[in-house]
Amino acid sequence: MELGLLVALYHNPPQEVKTFRSPANQIVLRFAGIAAVIVTLRAGEGKRAGGGETLSMTSDTLEAAELDTVDRALLLALSENGRISISELAQAVGLTRQSVTERITRLRASGVIRRFTLDAAPEKVGLGVRASIAITMMPTCTEAQERDVVALLERNPYVQECYRVTGDDYFHTRIVAPTIDQIKDLVLELRATQVVQNTRTLLALEVCFEKSALRLPPAG
Repeated sequence: MELGLLVALYHNPPQEVKTFRSPANQIVLRFAGIAAVIVTLRAGEGKRAGGGETLSMTSDTLEAAELDTVDRALLLALSENGRISISELAQAVGLTRQSVTERITRLRASGVIRRFTLDAAPEKVGLGVRASIAITMMPTCTEAQERDVVALLERNPYVQECYRVTGDDYFHTRIVAPTIDQIKDLVLELRATQVVQNTRTLLALEVCFEKSALRLPPAG
């Protein structure tokens, strides 16, 4: 596949980029070694240059980000210590502070780093009850009603995660709450929607371990 122009982008791609016709309708551009974006070529207006027809490209789908060894080292360091300074990161990976700042900016822009947050011990802040709730919806439940249930769960401050799962259940949620009363209230809220067929609540008796930092898969 021949491209008339190689585009290197560090931040969000622009809506349109001019290049020459490619034999395929779709190509993959790799942006600064961070993200791969599938773009679709469509006929556009403009003059012919160098024998090629001017086309414009629009972003369709953002694929999984491609991380090099430096990106992985930065993510590992940040996952272990979210308060680490740029200077310390630069020293750890052997880059300048400006280069590290640019990489972190690109990782955030591409969605690899979603946010910087606080990992507090739940028991130390009055959140001593952990539970999971498996939710089964009515067979006649519509997609809009499912979204309403998900929105209800998302609004609840004690619901930490919600997953659509395989099997008989529709959703699994993880809850960290002050007392069992908040979990009971949530179950009652779910049943009051009249589209939840069944809920199964599992209370955690003991925390064996919890992991907050993600372990990146080997580079492949």
